[in-house]
Amino acid sequence: ISEALRAKFKPASVALDKEVLQHDKNGTFGPALKAVFAGHKAIPLACLLKLKRNGMWKARAILKGFLIKQGLHYNEPFAPVPCLSVFRFLLAVAAALDWEIKQGDIVTAFLQADMETEVYIAVPEWFKVGATGNETGFTIRRLLKAIPGIPQGPRLFYLKTNPIFRSLKLLQSTSEYCLY
Repeated sequence: ISEALRAKFKPASVALDKEVLQHDKNGTFGPALKAVFAGHKAIPLACLLKLKRNGMWKARAILKGFLIKQGLHYNEPFAPVPCLSVFRFLLAVAAALDWEIKQGDIVTAFLQADMETEVYIAVPEWFKVGATGNETGFTIRRLLKAIPGIPQGPRLFYLKTNPIFRSLKLLQSTSEYCLY
């Protein structure tokens, strides 16, 4: 790679380091393994880089989810999703009562949910802090937390947050499971 091209993508390496640090801090991956257990296959981890409108790079580690098999890597992908009519209802009530609306975003939502099944991944050698991009090969690791790309990610996040909402004494609606 030419020095001009390397200089152009240098800010992307900062975004990649930030993504790697987030996974290290969260304990997303288990320790390196020598081999995958019988009956399992290591699924490759990929990294998406995107240049945002503000000129900043964003990096996301994703699993190649099309290689994940139901029954082996996960059992149930269903997770409740709020209907658009719920948002409309809440906004209408807030407008009628002159309430202030606040919005929040959990940037690393999927990274908080614990995996229910054994999934092994092949992590690229360059996926580490301060990597130059010249590293080759993969490290096999067990996936301990959910990451983008797995079909059961929304379900695992729901299973993680539902007890938290209940501990706050919030009642879950029987007709809309995402409404507390």
